Amino acid sequence: MIRTGLKIGFMGAGGTGKTTTAKDVSAALGIPTIKSASRAVYEQDNLTEEKCMAFDDVGKYELQFRIFGMKTELDQKTFAFVADRTLLDHWAYCLMYCGSFIPNNEYTQFEKDVRVHMRSTYTHLFYFPFGYWFPEKADGVRQDHYSWQSAIDAIILGYIHRWRLPVTEVNQTGGAEARGSSVLNAIRRNV
Repeated sequence: MIRTGLKIGFMGAGGTGKTTTAKDVSAALGIPTIKSASRAVYEQDNLTEEKCMAFDDVGKYELQFRIFGMKTELDQKTFAFVADRTLLDHWAYCLMYCGSFIPNNEYTQFEKDVRVHMRSTYTHLFYFPFGYWFPEKADGVRQDHYSWQSAIDAIILGYIHRWRLPVTEVNQTGGAEARGSSVLNAIRRNV
């Protein structure tokens, strides 16, 4: 079943099943998967999480700015997709990495840009709640500390509620196949 114009965004902390589900859903719909912009930047620059955590505040800020730019461009130039991270996810990670370093006027503009992007770009948004951890091999990109993931989840969930984003929560109890089926059923109901 090929659907054109669908722009599906998955939100949530790392390790909650977004990437696996994105691949399954994009295959079922016949549309591409847009992988995390942070993964793409890490691969381009041969970065690891350990290297990035060692950056000074300016380095972290510049890295996050690049990731934002790449994510925005990918979302805008791709007609239909399943994204395993939204711009809101990248904003949450930006706040965790260097939030106290962002000047207030830039923070306000970034936050506005993220809110507008979330409302104007995605046709369907899915939230993958934290608390169901799907361990994978360490990939050098994601933080695997529960405290970090819980804080990312809280930031994302806070913005979902604050901005009243139209989000479907993905049931995490049935495994990968059940997650994919529930996402596809929600899309079919709302197309």
